Amino acid sequence: MFITKFLWIVTGLVFLGFLTLTNMQLPDPIKLDFENADLQGLSIRKAYYFYTGLGIFLLISWLIVLWGKLLGLVPASRLLVPNRTFWNSEPDLLKICRKRQLDWTKGVGVGINIFLIFNLLSIYTYNDPHFYIPTVWLYVALGLAFIGWIVGYFFAFNPSYSQD
Repeated sequence: MFITKFLWIVTGLVFLGFLTLTNMQLPDPIKLDFENADLQGLSIRKAYYFYTGLGIFLLISWLIVLWGKLLGLVPASRLLVPNRTFWNSEPDLLKICRKRQLDWTKGVGVGINIFLIFNLLSIYTYNDPHFYIPTVWLYVALGLAFIGWIVGYFFAFNPSYSQD
């Protein structure tokens, strides 16, 4: 599935663009919104905000790539997929299974990137009084989509749904 890798790259670029935009447009220091009363009023300098966001993004992206590579090293007899015997029955099916696992990890990366974008959107909304988006509903929708993606893992490896 070329689409998951493409979406992973696009959401990463959107995150980097929005991180740059918020870094340029928000005042220094940037206020962070926390529900905890002890942390209310906490702010961070723009440079720390930008490089911390960039570091978190790069670390998560690296972990997603590493996770996908490590899944490729798992012996065929220990694959964590439904219907393991079906996928191990032929070398071509095992290749399809490995590709689907790699695509699935990129889909998790898409979800994480969107979550990071929503966090930037929350920070931007908190710091700009003229801009407001109720982000709580975005988090709920993303959570439901993420649960659907996890459940979809079992359908992706069901032989009756195989379309490759």
